[in-house]
Amino acid sequence: MLGSSHLDERTVERTLGTVIKYREDAERVRASGLADLVSGPKVRHVSATVTNDLAALATGFSRSLRASGLDVAPSASIDFAEALALLGTERPEHVFWAGHACFCRRAEDAEPYAETFRAYFGHAAPIFRADD
Repeated sequence: MLGSSHLDERTVERTLGTVIKYREDAERVRASGLADLVSGPKVRHVSATVTNDLAALATGFSRSLRASGLDVAPSASIDFAEALALLGTERPEHVFWAGHACFCRRAEDAEPYAETFRAYFGHAAPIFRADD
């Protein structure tokens, strides 16, 4: 990030404001644990079955966001599926923030996004695991 060759908690803290536009959102990311965000695997092997499942998950969630009134570009759905392939889906807060980064383009998108996320995923348990 910004000239750094290594992603660590300190680098993320220094540059978080350039990645996340709103202070409240940056505070939420900090509260969920920067160390957890940077400690995970950087590259994941994802099988074709899981990739298809992630695409279906991203597409279904995108449709729900559109139904709630958000203007969701098709490219945002692709970005979300790619983010899930990298992050995994075991941590709902990571799924939440990946989607937030992909789908919320304006401050007023945050509330309908959060409501739709809760309605669509509806629980704090893992959504599905790559080894299922």
